[in-house]
Amino acid sequence: MIAAIEVLSAHTLRIGAILELISVIFAHTLFVSGCLSPIYDVYAASMTGQPVDDYDAKMKAAVAAARKWSLPSLYGQVPWMTGALFILGFQVKLTADPWLSSRHRLFRLGIGVLQIGAFLDVTWNLVSLAEWVIAVNYVKASDATVTALIEGGFFWWPEMLFECFFSLQALLYGVAFMLLDVHHPEGGSTCLAWTLLVSWTLTGTTAFLRLLVPPSFAPLSVVVPLDTLQPFSLILSLTLTVVWSFLFEPAVNRGMDAEAGGADEYGGQSIPSHPVWQSAGVSYGPLNAAAAPPHAYEMGQAYK
Repeated sequence: MIAAIEVLSAHTLRIGAILELISVIFAHTLFVSGCLSPIYDVYAASMTGQPVDDYDAKMKAAVAAARKWSLPSLYGQVPWMTGALFILGFQVKLTADPWLSSRHRLFRLGIGVLQIGAFLDVTWNLVSLAEWVIAVNYVKASDATVTALIEGGFFWWPEMLFECFFSLQALLYGVAFMLLDVHHPEGGSTCLAWTLLVSWTLTGTTAFLRLLVPPSFAPLSVVVPLDTLQPFSLILSLTLTVVWSFLFEPAVNRGMDAEAGGADEYGGQSIPSHPVWQSAGVSYGPLNAAAAPPHAYEMGQAYK
């Protein structure tokens, strides 16, 4: 049991990235792609009060899309939620390790940004699961009931809420991965880390643009390209994240193993025997009484 936990702990980032990639491919490729546009079509029309050609036919397509979208979205959401928890576990591993938590301030900033991003990742998954739990009670109802729900925005507003969380999560992931890789002594791949920053920024920006386009006057010529671009950019970002995780997480594990083995140096940098959080003027940690001024020595003793 302990060995299994150790194996999972050493592969948290890789497992999380793979689960999220599998989830998004399953959800978007098989079920979600094309489901929201018919719903958005009739919902936007009801908001503007403008006549729509073949409204009845488009409403039937929207009802069918709602029924198709509900149950499979749960199947795709569960592995994504599990992957988000694994990524959050990777962040906890970085925070709990004394050597990693004593790195450059920008590396520690990357740990904090990853924490917020992973928390938002879990949050929007909870919102999506809550939406499914509510919607599943209605998708098997009569066409008239589902039609009323679509026209009232029942399926769209929860979508907007978790898109807000998702867009922020994507932007934060890109920044976090870049900071962690660039400021780690060994790192994974600097080029790939900067590519992740660009791809996740594109993914988050695409999701955020959907929030900036009001439903009351958003033509399908704007909505459909965004609905098409977002899944592709997300799949690209997750694919790059999977590749990067197989380069970066082993480097993190090697640093932790070197510290546990009592090595004096790793990646050209000394490994401290105790946590040392650097600041602009004072190091809060074990200090040499002979070399440090009295006030610094007192602060060091207070933090032991």
